[in-house]
Amino acid sequence: MQEQDMLKQIERRANERLQRNFEIYYCQSSDDPLNNDTMKGQLVNISDSGLSFLANEKYANGAKLDFVLEVQGVQSSGGLVVTTGDLSDIGLLRTKGKVVWVKENKENDKFETGIYFENELKFIIAENE
Repeated sequence: MQEQDMLKQIERRANERLQRNFEIYYCQSSDDPLNNDTMKGQLVNISDSGLSFLANEKYANGAKLDFVLEVQGVQSSGGLVVTTGDLSDIGLLRTKGKVVWVKENKENDKFETGIYFENELKFIIAENE
């Protein structure tokens, strides 16, 4: 019964989630600009208030993480981000977040981790050369 209550709380979302299967890069937040402990995970879904992803390790609730998600097929036009479908057009989505839940996935020894964004999403368009 307690597990069902927890799942209901997890599923209570204010924003629509987009199911995506992108690679995501993350590391523990740090004041150290030379922190190179970046790891690769698998995005499960994302909304404008948070995301969930598969991590190799289990993080405690409240842990702070930095994220970078590479998005192909987008470019900037008139201050807006538009979809082009051209995989050579690359954008980077950067944000910071806080772990709010963790669920072990025993099939692949990963941890599905729920993140609440602590700042605005920053979208950076890489210049094609």
